[in-house]
Amino acid sequence: MDPFDGPFAHRTDRTPHGHDKDMKRVGELKEIVKRIFRVFEPLLKLKLTDDLRRLGLAYHFKEEIRGALTDMEGNVAYDKDDLYATALYFRLLRQYGFTVSQDIFYGFMEDNHNFKGSLRNDIRGLLNLYEASHLAFEGEQILDVARAFT
Repeated sequence: MDPFDGPFAHRTDRTPHGHDKDMKRVGELKEIVKRIFRVFEPLLKLKLTDDLRRLGLAYHFKEEIRGALTDMEGNVAYDKDDLYATALYFRLLRQYGFTVSQDIFYGFMEDNHNFKGSLRNDIRGLLNLYEASHLAFEGEQILDVARAFT
């Protein structure tokens, strides 16, 4: 049995024509993603940016990502009562070099300066809060509390 045959083997057409066909398809898919950046609502743009970063494809869409984040910067482009959306917004803008205040997390805190216990059920929000907490600058106590909470 040939080691390259089997259920996971995939042969591609290595002719120049086959490569051109693949590159054309890649170009079509890139255009679809670029169109999505133009029409989707802010939270979906944040999710798309996050997905592209995690997949290692964000470099293909630098301009679209930068434009989307620039449009959102300083605006309430997310549901401020949604920990996931707030932490995602904070994390992505910080990762791309934008200035974002840790104060956007005040709404998720109790009077004793701890995060609300009810947030423990928001796994997706906690994960993004945890990731965001690692983008803290020295002296940002809210993010230190966030890291300890998560």
